[in-house]
Amino acid sequence: MVKDRMEGTGMRWCVAGAQAMLDLRAIYCNGDWKAFQQYRITTETRRLYPYRWQVRRLYRKTA
Repeated sequence: MVKDRMEGTGMRWCVAGAQAMLDLRAIYCNGDWKAFQQYRITTETRRLYPYRWQVRRLYRKTA
């Protein structure tokens, strides 16, 4: 099944890309998709906005 999915017409996969796709498929099949999405949102928010929590804390003190 994995082989058929990865060898579709015109598809080219590097090892890292194929592994990422398989990891996502395993998360979905295990029923962990919602937890994974929440984890992903949290980690990306922290990465993109590292000072967000400090700004919120300062805003609450002044409001």
